[in-house]
Order: sequence, then structure tokens, then C-alpha cells
Amino acid sequence: MDFEQTCSKVEQIFAGNGRVLTPELGMLSEKALSLYQGDFLAQDTAAWVVAIREKQKTRCLRVLERLIKLHEQAGHREMVETVCERALQVEPLREDFYRRLILFFLQTGRKADAVNVFERCGKIFRAELGSEPSESLRGLVADLDYALRSINSHPLPSTFPPRSDPCE
Repeated sequence: MDFEQTCSKVEQIFAGNGRVLTPELGMLSEKALSLYQGDFLAQDTAAWVVAIREKQKTRCLRVLERLIKLHEQAGHREMVETVCERALQVEPLREDFYRRLILFFLQTGRKADAVNVFERCGKIFRAELGSEPSESLRGLVADLDYALRSINSHPLPSTFPPRSDPCE
């Protein structure tokens, strides 16, 4: 089965009972992702090539979106992070994937990781789009970022003065 056939099979399962991550759905989704080799003829600008490239990328992103949701629902925390990162490799300009990854880190207590992902998003958006992440994404980490910077700018001393022994 090639990428297109595998994606079609995944989409059929999703259309039927795709609300639960079954072994078959997980296996087919992973197979589709492994068959996706990145942008089809990346340097070619012919209209027909661009159309195929965009169709394949869209199908891959749909599989990734659904897989993230299923892993979230199933409580597979490590897979949520892995699939979000894979989605950002395929399309680094999709803010919704950054949002999901940031929320995942916040929900799992990994606040510094959430801020790092937000900063990565900002760098990529400024470089590629000449813009900042949306206000809602900025709001998601604004208070958290301030708190972390405050802690980092006032670190605890590495050595404490010796304690006087009350028994002396």
C-alpha cells in the first residue's frame, strides 16, 4: 500500500468509528506517516506538482491532527508530544500544533518546555512570516513566561552561609 492508499484507509476508519484509537488505526496511521517522505518534488514549481505536494501534505497533517486527538483522549502523554513535534516538522507554521504542544506541557507541569515551544514558534513566525504568534497564544504563556524569567533573574545562591549550630 502506498501513501495515498494508506491515507484513504485511515480516513475510512475515521469516518466510521474513528473516535477510539484501535490497534489497526494506530498501525495504519503510523504507516501513513512513515510513507510520507516530505514535500513531493520540493524544488519543482509546475502546477501539477504543487497540487500533488499540497494534497499529500494536507492528508499527512489530517492524519497527524486526528492521531493527536486520539492520543490525548487515550491519555498517551508521551505520544501526544511525539506526534505534535512530528506535525511541526511537516508544517512549522501551524499555530494550532504549537498551542497543543504548549497546552500539553502546561498540563504535565513542564512549564519551561511550554515557554521554550512558544519562543520557538515566535522565532519561526518572525523569520518566515514577519509576524508574531496570535494574541491568544501569547496570552497562554505570558504570565508563565514572566514568572520563569523572574525566577531565573533572581536565582538562589549556590552556597549558603554556614548555619550556626544551636547546640554550641
